Amino acid sequence: MFEDRTLLSIFVILCLAVLVAFIVYFTGGTRFSYAHLIYLPIILAAYFYKIKGGITAALIGGFLLGPYMPLNTSTMTMQGLENWTFRMSLLVIVGTFAGYLFSLLESQLEQVNQIAYYDSETGLPNKLKLKKELEKEIESLEEKSKDTEERLKTIMKDFSVSSLEELKLKLENMKLQIELVENEQKAKLNEIIGHLREPLREIDEKLEETQAKIENTGDDMKRFDKTLSIFRIFVAVFLTFALVSIIFAFLKSGYLFFYLTLAGTGASVVS
Repeated sequence: MFEDRTLLSIFVILCLAVLVAFIVYFTGGTRFSYAHLIYLPIILAAYFYKIKGGITAALIGGFLLGPYMPLNTSTMTMQGLENWTFRMSLLVIVGTFAGYLFSLLESQLEQVNQIAYYDSETGLPNKLKLKKELEKEIESLEEKSKDTEERLKTIMKDFSVSSLEELKLKLENMKLQIELVENEQKAKLNEIIGHLREPLREIDEKLEETQAKIENTGDDMKRFDKTLSIFRIFVAVFLTFALVSIIFAFLKSGYLFFYLTLAGTGASVVS
């Protein structure tokens, strides 16, 4: 809420400054007294944001009425540098002074409130402060009571009743009807759940049977893997034995061929 108010105040100040610039331009330029309207957004900014706000608004206002604002719009005679810079300086002085005055006024008001509503020795709220707070609470409670009463009247009007007793009876009847509907809905829901449980139970049984079959199949596969492993070992031993036999036979036949060759050579020499 505070941020919204801050943005709104800044927007209003800027719009007011731009509006003053348009008024000055369309009324003939800065040579007329309409240029003094620029003090309004400056004082407003100083009120809300004290010295910083006054100086900022003064700079913005001085720029809006400065180098781009003609002295005379009918002849489009522009201002001299010393003219608009002097005006901007004067606006800054006014904004600073106004911001200082508002800051001083706010501090004085705070001191007055401190003296009026707090004890000077203890610093605690005094009777006047407590009375004011109680009055605020009472006003708040009265507003809430009025709001509640208006809402109650609206509810009674909607239900077409003339007293609180009738409204209470109607609300109790509505509550009973709602409970009956809820009970009926619960009964229907339980019935639907009961119908759904049987197929689900059958599905669970089938899943259990399938899982048991899968487990049995797994056991069979394990036994088959063991048998296959033994068979592989047997085949490997057999192939190893056969390979050794072939190599031995080859070597043996090779020696026989060597001896036969040697004998044939000797016989040839002898002959």
